[in-house]
Amino acid sequence: MNLLYNMHARVGIANPQSMNLSIMGEYHDYPPVEVPYANDLVRGINSVRFLKYVFSGHRAQRKFDKLLTRVHFADTTDYQKLYASIDKNLALLDESLIYHYASSSYSGSASSTLYQLVDPYFPDKQQYQSFLSHLLSDIPGIESADILKRLQALAALIKEHAPEAVNGGPDELLACINGHPALLAQYRDFLARHGHRCIKEAEMRSKPWRDDERALMNYLSSIIKAPRSLVAREAEPDWEKEFAFVGNPLLKKACITFAKRSRQAVVDREYTKSCLIKIIDLFKTQYARLAELLLAAKVLPDTDLIYFLTHKEIGRLIEGDASLVSLAVRRRKAYDIQKDLAFDDTYIGKPVADAFDLEASDGTLKGVPVSNGTCEGIVRIVNSADDANCLQKGEIMVAKFTDIGWTPYYSVVNGLITEIGSSLSHGAVVAREYGLPTIVNVKGATQLLKNGDHITMDAGKGTIIINA
Repeated sequence: MNLLYNMHARVGIANPQSMNLSIMGEYHDYPPVEVPYANDLVRGINSVRFLKYVFSGHRAQRKFDKLLTRVHFADTTDYQKLYASIDKNLALLDESLIYHYASSSYSGSASSTLYQLVDPYFPDKQQYQSFLSHLLSDIPGIESADILKRLQALAALIKEHAPEAVNGGPDELLACINGHPALLAQYRDFLARHGHRCIKEAEMRSKPWRDDERALMNYLSSIIKAPRSLVAREAEPDWEKEFAFVGNPLLKKACITFAKRSRQAVVDREYTKSCLIKIIDLFKTQYARLAELLLAAKVLPDTDLIYFLTHKEIGRLIEGDASLVSLAVRRRKAYDIQKDLAFDDTYIGKPVADAFDLEASDGTLKGVPVSNGTCEGIVRIVNSADDANCLQKGEIMVAKFTDIGWTPYYSVVNGLITEIGSSLSHGAVVAREYGLPTIVNVKGATQLLKNGDHITMDAGKGTIIINA
């Protein structure tokens, strides 16, 4: 964030609080970063350059489509040649990240500009967050929402053509799909569109759904047993009504413009995220192939160790630096400890694990509303896919964060609470499409709430009440 705050000194239209909103989803009042301010001319020129970059975000879709045709890997069983091929394509992976960052910047900047325009009308910032989540609801064409739609369609088809499989386990469900032409065709269509997605999908170590069909069957089973319907979509919002509180006609017109841009930017960002993961998935496949070849050549003792070396370190290993194997082993052992460490969401200086204090709960927790609605239910803490498989219909899912891989479970739960997130996070985008009450940035939620707690959520106000 310091780097972004520094930008405020060199770009005239940058605002620290709007950055807090778009990046972290909440407001912070931190000490200002002490950097010298550029003169007005430089800040004006940089503002133009920044806007040019930001508004290039909507063109990222076309750039991604072209980029996907340029990624080619060598079809070889020689691990040295395969490594060289991966190395040659890495620049394209970097390029894909730049395109998605441009799309994300477009999304964040459009919503933060809207915030700057209407901020004087919302002294209660919680009300603004609720207003923003309302404006970003019912957006057609969202890529990530299509995942749940397609799984729901497949679930409906299974109920119709193979009701005997409804209560079966993952293996029985998969066998049923493979044995029925209509089901298999729709299933393959889903894998072609979304098979590259998964939980923690940006990590090379995570298996995509197409390679982990058992996990996908668990998701599908949940949807079959507890379907959640898509919220009935209304026509285009009545923008004059939405911004009736803005008296100045020119300001109202600007608000409407950036509200529309914010909605379209969400669509663009979700699409480029899917494209980015698709490119990452191509690299996942090649690194998995490389690991198998290195195992066969006895360069690696097991394939999983490749994920605990950097790309350059893998190159050094291939060149004969065997000490990197023990380094990878130590890193894997350390990971089992590190993945459970907790840190404060933000910090000044060196971060220290478990250094933050959770406020003792008086029975009420507060967070940021990102998908409006009220609900009540039993808490289920979800830290892993195994935890998620235990979710029961009507429970409230509480997690540190969610990504696209968790969305199939949205059909099961009554509400969602996370410790990290914003109105623009992928989980929030999909939650709004399904009318799932969602509150994010609830500090320490997975520690303050316990499995079995009965809670009431008001996701319009961002409040959670622990019922006695």
